[in-house]
Amino acid sequence: MVRNVAIALSLSFAAAAQQPAGAPAAQPAPQPAAAAEKPAPAAEKPAPAAEKPAPAAEKPAPAAEKPAAAPATEKAPAEQAISADGKMHIDAAIAFLKAWGKGRWDEARPVAADKVSVKLGDKSYDVDVAGGKSEVKAVLPFHGLSTVREPGSGKVVGIAVSELAVKTDGAEKRGKARLTTEDKDGQVRVTAVELE
Repeated sequence: MVRNVAIALSLSFAAAAQQPAGAPAAQPAPQPAAAAEKPAPAAEKPAPAAEKPAPAAEKPAPAAEKPAAAPATEKAPAEQAISADGKMHIDAAIAFLKAWGKGRWDEARPVAADKVSVKLGDKSYDVDVAGGKSEVKAVLPFHGLSTVREPGSGKVVGIAVSELAVKTDGAEKRGKARLTTEDKDGQVRVTAVELE
C-alpha cells in the first residue's frame, strides 16, 4: 500500500514537471479511495494524479495528448486580440488579394470597389473589378497582414501587408503595401493599394 502511494506521488510530480508553465492544471474532482485503487485506462477517464496508481505503460498516453492541446490554448488569446471589426477588414483584404492575383473577378466583387487604384511608386494603375480587367496583377503569396487604425478613434482604415509583389508589363515590384478599406453598411471593401 505504501509502495503504491509512493509510486502515485512520484508519477504526479513527474506529470506536473512535464506540463508547460502557462498550461492550466486540469484535474477532475477527487474520487473515493476504493475507486482510486482500481487503475483506469488513461483514454477513458483521467483520475487525480495523487490517487492514481497507474502502470508505466498507461502514463505516456496523457503526456502525449497534452502537447496537442497546448497549441489550441495558445491560439485562443491570439484570436481574441483581433477585434471583429479588424477581422472583417483582414478577411476582405485576403479575399481581394487572392482573387486579384488569380484573376477571379467574381470572388473580388463582394470585397472590392468597382475600381481599385493601385499606386506603385510614382505610377498609378486601375484595377477594374466590375469590368474584370487589370493593367497590373498581384503575385501570390503575400505575407504579414495587420490592421491600420485611426490614431484617435481606433477605427480600422486599412490593412498593412509586410510583403506583396505586383507584376506590371514585365517588371515585378515587391515590398511593403497598404490596402485602404472602407466599411459601408457592414460590408468591408478594398478601395486602393499602395506599394512602397
